[in-house]
Amino acid sequence: MTDIDRFAWQALNRHFKTDDLTGLASSRRKFAAHLLPDIQTGIEEQIAPLSPKLVGVHQRHEFDAMKLSDMVIRDGEAVALTPLQ
Repeated sequence: MTDIDRFAWQALNRHFKTDDLTGLASSRRKFAAHLLPDIQTGIEEQIAPLSPKLVGVHQRHEFDAMKLSDMVIRDGEAVALTPLQ
């Protein structure tokens, strides 16, 4: 794999250091709107030492919740990385 990832599956492979993404699991929690700023601050504080690289993932319909599987392949095509919005 090159240093520049063009697709979400490449970025996930690099992040998790695996070529087999089938063993990954995800979960989802919903928080009240008034808690979101505190949660965001807490997440940023915990990941800051890891020097994260932020990437965007193309999402066709912003009102649909994105699942981990949606970031790998959708409608038979690899999902492209995009600039953050």
